[in-house]
Amino acid sequence: MAKLHNERITTLICVAAGGLTMIAQTTAPDQNFIRALRSLPTGIYYRDVAHFSSEKVETEFRNAAAQPELVADEEFMTNLLFLVRKRDIWTLHDDVARLIDSSKLKVRASVSALKTMVAIGDRNDLSAVDHKFSELLLTAVKDPRMEPEVLPWAERVGGPETFAVMGRALDVAINEQHSAQSANPPDFARISQLDRVRSSLENQRFVLKQKLDIDGLPESERSFTLTQLYMRRVGHLAVWSYKQLVDHPSPASAAGVRGFLSESAQSMIPKSATGEARSQLVLDLRLRGLCLLRKMGQATQQETDFIERNNVRIEQNPVFYDPACNWEDVLDSV
Repeated sequence: MAKLHNERITTLICVAAGGLTMIAQTTAPDQNFIRALRSLPTGIYYRDVAHFSSEKVETEFRNAAAQPELVADEEFMTNLLFLVRKRDIWTLHDDVARLIDSSKLKVRASVSALKTMVAIGDRNDLSAVDHKFSELLLTAVKDPRMEPEVLPWAERVGGPETFAVMGRALDVAINEQHSAQSANPPDFARISQLDRVRSSLENQRFVLKQKLDIDGLPESERSFTLTQLYMRRVGHLAVWSYKQLVDHPSPASAAGVRGFLSESAQSMIPKSATGEARSQLVLDLRLRGLCLLRKMGQATQQETDFIERNNVRIEQNPVFYDPACNWEDVLDSV
């Protein structure tokens, strides 16, 4: 696959008797850190690793990447890569890219690495991630042992190449399911497994198609649509839209947000709401949208002043007005 990075190896230059010697800045991994990463730190279990600073995670990642036995430890690397994206440690971009290019990670850790590159990379990385994931998916749909580790994340990580592979895989799954049903006697275990694969492929292709269509829109229209999904709280697409807007802000995307607030926000209010109740709902939606603009760094002074005048209201329901969505919500929550 195309390289995901330009080689930039941090080194310590030491003067040795024979001239200059390049020594990588790695040390023996911290065993306490390794033990803490033996279980996946998602949800409430994040508290078990919350005390590690991002600088500590960065150091221990580089230490682990230099240890072949840790790179080969699927559980540890999967969890470590999760922690990198959870903390959004973009300074490890090149280190994660090198790890992906090395092809030394096992399946679950490979998927975790690709998720992390989606989180800490830029748009230039996404095509390489898509290519790598599509290759994994092509293998996984033929292997019942590998399929549960890869298929559930296709629409979270994939792009156009993954979408195409999903289409081909769906045709194969449907044909194989028909064959299994026609067998005498029927292979019920195989039928059930293929039915699960078919259903997952159909559902995820639908969601991924929506994402690809949105990404193909002009920026102001794209941002308008993302804002609509976020404001309407459309499940996973809402948190995906939030991260798209917050992580890639621009004057054009801010115009899309303001366009939705002025043109379409009131259509979300039930027709049965009247008088004061309607006014309160209008205020709620306006504040939710303005808090989004503030998070994007695109709020005007007038908009910021309006938010501050309503701080008491916002603090009563911060999850609604100003959610702190992170990459765990986008890439790992089910």
